Amino acid sequence: HAVIQDGEGRKMSKSLGNGVDPLDIVESHGADALRYTLCNMTTQTQDVRMPVARDPATGKNTSPKFDMGRNFGNKLWNAARFASAILASAAIPGSAGTRDSNLSLADRWMLSRLAGGVQQAESALREYNFANYAQTLYDLLWRDFCDWYLEAVKPTAREDAAQQAVLAHALETILRLIHPVMPYVTEAIYERIRAIETAPIDGITLAHPTKDGLLTTAGWPKIDPAWHNPEAEAAFDRARALITAIREVRAQHNVPPKRMVTYHPAAAVTLTDAEAALIRTLANV
Repeated sequence: HAVIQDGEGRKMSKSLGNGVDPLDIVESHGADALRYTLCNMTTQTQDVRMPVARDPATGKNTSPKFDMGRNFGNKLWNAARFASAILASAAIPGSAGTRDSNLSLADRWMLSRLAGGVQQAESALREYNFANYAQTLYDLLWRDFCDWYLEAVKPTAREDAAQQAVLAHALETILRLIHPVMPYVTEAIYERIRAIETAPIDGITLAHPTKDGLLTTAGWPKIDPAWHNPEAEAAFDRARALITAIREVRAQHNVPPKRMVTYHPAAAVTLTDAEAALIRTLANV
């Protein structure tokens, strides 16, 4: 097991006064933040450092390391509120969301990322590789779901039954994956969203809770590996790279993000209709 050292590389001890009481972190950051941060730090070989600081308000030792766990929990809470608001005001669910549906590039990409995320989480848990498990959760929620997918579907999800289904299944899958390491915030979110109904998606199984509607008694998410779509991921990555480049040029020339601009592609750049639609939405061109 790794040894947790203070910021100067010293082993924590009572005599040095450089230790951190987990109960103090529960009080200042929350139990979920404590659990996620420690999970993220649980490497298999090398020791880890945790800078220790004294909280001037309480006089107790704390560490900025745990801000990561708190920020992650806040990100999950806010993303769930945003997604549930879209779903609550959405059109009546239809019989869409199956593998045969004409899903957008963003939807196909998100389903592929979910399929890969479930496999990576299961592999990390089987190997007791908790740092990889925590990183998988971070990438899936923060980088994939929040930074890109929510932004991509925000203009269209309220009127698209298939997209509503993907959004709801993605949120609930992520909740179930995070639940073992952050049980409190995920349970609170699930209580708010469990009544939301959308069309089913073939190959995705989210078993209902077996007791009192609690997420902790619900099944682990199961996603058919057939949803893994390398072509969709490659197309999305191409579009994302171009969107990022356009945003960087905007920033260099102080062009406001909300100002519509015209993009003139180079002769060598060939975009599919799906990629072009995504770029129009996320780059405002």
